[in-house]
Amino acid sequence: MQKQVLGKSTPWDLPSLQPTPPLPKAVELQLLQKHQPFRIGLIQRQTNRRILNLDRLQQAIQQRYPQATIQQVMMEDKDFFEQAEWWAQQHVVVTMHGAGMTNMAFLSQHAGVVEAFPPHFYELHFFKTLSQSMGIKHHYQWIDSGVTDPEADYLAHNADPATKTRDFNVSVDEMMELVEKAVAGIMAQQQATVAPTTT
Repeated sequence: MQKQVLGKSTPWDLPSLQPTPPLPKAVELQLLQKHQPFRIGLIQRQTNRRILNLDRLQQAIQQRYPQATIQQVMMEDKDFFEQAEWWAQQHVVVTMHGAGMTNMAFLSQHAGVVEAFPPHFYELHFFKTLSQSMGIKHHYQWIDSGVTDPEADYLAHNADPATKTRDFNVSVDEMMELVEKAVAGIMAQQQATVAPTTT
């Protein structure tokens, strides 16, 4: 069964990655304004597995959603309660794959997650499963488009200790596509909850 990861077709069954039809711009803007501040948070790391072009991605997100609050943070700078509070306030979180994603436990069910994998490190199901168990419907995963079989690629490089620590760049265009899908899905949920019912 073919599903979408980073906007491309892949052979892994990731059932919640269903494409969400985009909302009309006027409707999207109305919903974003209704739920101000709409927050999109980006997580950077201090020492390893850093997204080297995260600043570029942040600029692209800010340009696409000028009415949203965009914030880049490092979890190492926050204690447990500060981390929990930050995650609970976000509508969309953009982060690299890592143990810090267990903080998804503090997200709303109506939030979205965009998870980026470094080269040769694709343990696809850990946090995807956590999202599903929490009822989070908008969890998207970015994988380098040159990799055709992430799990085989991971096994082939598993002996290299640098696999889990190397810094990497993401495709800003592909990540933006996933951020837009997450926002569109959240907005569609919000629209459904405020839509008038007919009898």
